[in-house]
Amino acid sequence: MSLSNEALLKLLEALPEDSLDEAVHDCVSRSASAINNEGYEGQAKYLRTEGLSNEEILESAGGVVPQDETATLTLEIKYDSSITDAESIGAAIDTLLGTALSTEGILSEYGTPHVGQTLIQPRWVEVIAGLMPEAFTEGSAAAWYSLLASRIKLGTER
Repeated sequence: MSLSNEALLKLLEALPEDSLDEAVHDCVSRSASAINNEGYEGQAKYLRTEGLSNEEILESAGGVVPQDETATLTLEIKYDSSITDAESIGAAIDTLLGTALSTEGILSEYGTPHVGQTLIQPRWVEVIAGLMPEAFTEGSAAAWYSLLASRIKLGTER
C-alpha cells in the first residue's frame, strides 16, 4: 500500500508537532556532512546558494575581510558635563554603533566595513595641534594620541 501525500498529512496531524524533527535533523545532517566533505569549494558554493555573500562566508569562518582604505571620522558632541563625561558619551556611542551594526547586512551595500572602537581625543591634543600645526597633518593627531596613550598605559603597568 502506498500513501498519498494528502493521506500522509492527515495521519501526521494526529501526531505531536515535533514527531518528524529528528528525521529532518538526520537527513539535513547527512546533507551537511556531504557538503563539508567537499572542502572549502563545496562549502562556499552551498553557502552562496543559501544567500551568503563571499564576505559573510569569510567572516563566518573567522576570517577578516580585507579592507582597501581606512577612514578616521570625527564626531563632535556637545554635552552637559554636570550630567556625564566624554568617556561615558564614547561608551554610549560604541553601544549605539554596536547595536546598529548588529543588524544583519546593515552596511552590506558599502562592502561591510569594519567599525572600530570610539577614541576620546583629550583636549590637550587639540591644544598641541593648535600650537604646532605643522606637526599635525590631517588625521595625525589621533595617531599621536594613540601612540602616547599606549606609552602611558605601558608606563603605568610597570
